[in-house]
Amino acid sequence: MSRKLIFFLCFLIISGCNSSNDEATTPAENTAERSTLLNKPGRAATLASQASQHIQNQRYQEALADMDAALALVPNHTEYRFLQCMLQERAGEVLSAAKSCYTKVVEQLSETKPCETDINCVVADLMAEGPEAEVRRQRFLALPATTAESEMHHFVIGEFNREKYLDTILPRRSL
Repeated sequence: MSRKLIFFLCFLIISGCNSSNDEATTPAENTAERSTLLNKPGRAATLASQASQHIQNQRYQEALADMDAALALVPNHTEYRFLQCMLQERAGEVLSAAKSCYTKVVEQLSETKPCETDINCVVADLMAEGPEAEVRRQRFLALPATTAESEMHHFVIGEFNREKYLDTILPRRSL
């Protein structure tokens, strides 16, 4: 597996899920419900791990099915959603659907901080070909960074090409 793919998949390992239970339940039901809720992030992580195995074997439809299932459990997991978008695109789904998916990633990441301060948000916006993508890319590249960070930033988004980026993360199937 390439170092770039390992880097990206490591990025996907972080998981989180917010849930609430507003309905009145019996203590037994509440315990069972809590157990189910607590298992959702773990089950989602297992599905994401399965997806990464499918990705290694370039079985993108199967990986997409696993990511769809993971997101059904933890719908606000931005990293999973980002991978889902790329898998949609690589699996041959309508490009406009993938771009809408990337736009949702931008919206989610922008909820906590300005998009131009987060490389993942900038990349998602570039993949969505959003109207502010180029401005955000320039602003991000202008931020102070260590030499190593700066080199990585310029490698990833300096001369950004969405097809090359997708091919780096999810190579086209070998015939």
